[in-house]
Amino acid sequence: MLIPVFFVISYLVPKQKKLILLGSNLGSRFIGNTKYLYLYLVEHDVKDLDYYWMTKNRKIYEKFKKQGLPVIFPYSLKGIWHVFRANYFVVEQSMQDVSGVAFTLGRFNVINLWHGVPIKKILFDNKDDQKGWFSYFMRKEWRQYKYIITKSKADIDFLKSGFRNESVVCLGYARDDILVKGEKKDIPSLDLSKYKTIFLYAPTFRDYYTDLVPFSESFLDKFNAFLKENNGIFLIKRHIADQNANRNIKLYKDYSNIVDITYSVDNLQEYLTSVDVLITDYSGIVFDFCLLNKPVIFYSYDYENYIDNCREMYYDYYQDMLGPFAKNEGELLRLATTLPEWFSNQEYQDKYKKFKDKFNYYQDGLSSQRLYNFIVKHL
Repeated sequence: MLIPVFFVISYLVPKQKKLILLGSNLGSRFIGNTKYLYLYLVEHDVKDLDYYWMTKNRKIYEKFKKQGLPVIFPYSLKGIWHVFRANYFVVEQSMQDVSGVAFTLGRFNVINLWHGVPIKKILFDNKDDQKGWFSYFMRKEWRQYKYIITKSKADIDFLKSGFRNESVVCLGYARDDILVKGEKKDIPSLDLSKYKTIFLYAPTFRDYYTDLVPFSESFLDKFNAFLKENNGIFLIKRHIADQNANRNIKLYKDYSNIVDITYSVDNLQEYLTSVDVLITDYSGIVFDFCLLNKPVIFYSYDYENYIDNCREMYYDYYQDMLGPFAKNEGELLRLATTLPEWFSNQEYQDKYKKFKDKFNYYQDGLSSQRLYNFIVKHL
């Protein structure tokens, strides 16, 4: 294993003060808060940082090289050297985002921008993340993070508990800047402009097998008929880490106004501004989407099963989440087809604003700038 080697060398190689390395999704994708911070650094051509995107994805690496963007392949002499020389890793999942190596322990400074306000219990607080040697080394890594970033003061204590790390700072999420600014991007091969209402189903993952599926053929028949009549479209973005994600996939292909975009859309954040109605379950996507002031339906068809077999929650789901809640397909269809009746209600609008403000401390579109200033200050 490389853990002892990395550990020893990290104390021998001097750090380069202005050198920071950014990465995401274990080095395989260009997504998340680190992506938007990186784009901010590129756009503003900053000179007080020597920064690089680290990726083991050859397609991303070659694309960046052709564009003249600062990028490094971690599995190279240059990559290894920069890992040890960097003053900071800036990650959104773990240190492997940058190093390409699991359990990068040693003299490394890490800022974890994280990837969502937690509804579900995470890391130390999740009983399934506390087992075995993998968990042992991950706990070692989590404790050496210099800073963990959040966008909500409401979840500071949860992150401190989950990471067993007191260095949690509320600065906002860089990825939310595009939502606040209303930047839109068209979904590949889909002309959304011809539809009056765009529904999106974006659930969280389930790391257990279950016979429960979100939609029956009967529901899809009825909803598709409604969509055709009312010039709407239903986009389905399954979670790539869901062990049950491929259920119903053949069924979705048989409908005129229901489209599975799981593999045509990589970074969903960029397309949220094009969505009119979000349908989700226990996913933190709701905290980002509510910045758009658009309807959200919480579809909790498997709540008890989820709590028993997947994750416990930090919140009382039906009390603390925004709602409205659909516990079955009938309730979901009713809420989806009667949007003006409940969304325009003043009591609901007041509740919506309180929810948005609670989970989005900053709503100014300047989180990338704040993160950049914070990094420079702490070099």
